Amino acid sequence: MELISCLSSAMNLCVAILIGLVLILWRDTEQKLSLPLKLALSYGLGTGLVSLWMFLLGVLRLPLNFETINLPLAVFVVTMGFLLSRAPKKNAEPREPSEHFHLSMPSLVFIFFIVINLCYALWRSTQVPISSWDAFATHAFNAKIIFYEQSLQHFESMPHNNYPLHIPLLQAWFNLSRGAWDDQAILAIFPLYLISLFMVQYAFLKDYVPQQWALLSIVLLASSAFMLYHATIGYRDLTLTYYNAATIMLLIWWYRKGSPIYLNLAALFAGLTSFVKLEGAGYLLIQSILLLILLANQKQNSFRERLNN
Repeated sequence: MELISCLSSAMNLCVAILIGLVLILWRDTEQKLSLPLKLALSYGLGTGLVSLWMFLLGVLRLPLNFETINLPLAVFVVTMGFLLSRAPKKNAEPREPSEHFHLSMPSLVFIFFIVINLCYALWRSTQVPISSWDAFATHAFNAKIIFYEQSLQHFESMPHNNYPLHIPLLQAWFNLSRGAWDDQAILAIFPLYLISLFMVQYAFLKDYVPQQWALLSIVLLASSAFMLYHATIGYRDLTLTYYNAATIMLLIWWYRKGSPIYLNLAALFAGLTSFVKLEGAGYLLIQSILLLILLANQKQNSFRERLNN
């Protein structure tokens, strides 16, 4: 990919992160989330909001072009940014600085291994175009139709039209924002899902185990050749994994910490899980069962506390 194309792709990815970030900052009034965790969740939330907004425009039979998609989103970001700047500031939750800035030798080795694998994923996604049949037939081809038709008018005639539209709409938006269709550029969205998954998992495990053990879990995840492969070929599975894993971790965070920001984000991510792939509906059921179990356990613990008092 040329330098201008790479810069354009990077700008689109930053826009998606910014859309999700302003929404998280608006809801995280208690500042429970660390900045890396906010960024990791912002990417998934931002890309999800973009695809849902495009879906709404398509249902309303409005054109899907740069102006109708991006201008309202720009107004949303600017408005939220203005409201956030006028909101009263609150002190962030105190953290443990010593362990965050001190890296042991095993931690440095783990980080080096993770960075090498991520560099490979980023390199392959920018050098090797879509070559797997499922990635082309189930969403890249539909994304190209949406890009040139700039509507969902012919949705019923598209192949695999029973599949959720998150990835095709996102790929169409990515190239609409760039101003031209590029079969290579649409793969750039997937390594960011892998990076975001690593960051969310690390932040979650960091609450329960020492830093180097949390990093070791990311090493084990990065060691999965299948996981790394899926970050470069344009399949939906990695995106589904990110949304499902983030939902479960957010639910557990909410149960342990009690802050509503975790439950709010879990609800959004659970809904987006079902908009990525057909299997997402099954995961949504599992997530709902987990929520019911946590609510029942929370109610039982509250009853025990009242009895003890």
